[in-house]
Amino acid sequence: MKYIFLLSLMLMISSVNAGIVASVAGEISQISTWNEAESSLLIDGDTLIKISTGITACPQGVYVQHSDYSPAVLSIVLSSYMSNNKIAFQVWDDSSRFWKGSGVSYCQVRAVVLRK
Repeated sequence: MKYIFLLSLMLMISSVNAGIVASVAGEISQISTWNEAESSLLIDGDTLIKISTGITACPQGVYVQHSDYSPAVLSIVLSSYMSNNKIAFQVWDDSSRFWKGSGVSYCQVRAVVLRK
């Protein structure tokens, strides 16, 4: 019984971090931002970033969900795009957090990293 408890505890701890993955560093090919989307209110203010991520769940890109923190994240994204510097993303690969604006999976950005 003690071993079953320890095994289940270890599985719970590992599953907490299982939804966060890091992309490979790359150059952004396109940035699209929505003000008001007539088709879906769920994407109002979201920004879609097309980039080869190297992540199976969202190989074509990521998105920044509109929030109080999105301007800070987007300033780094725009800086990377304008200077052609590589950027990497830490994202949630949880399907409940995929972008609701299309049938293609785009993972939600958790953090950004600029690299030279």
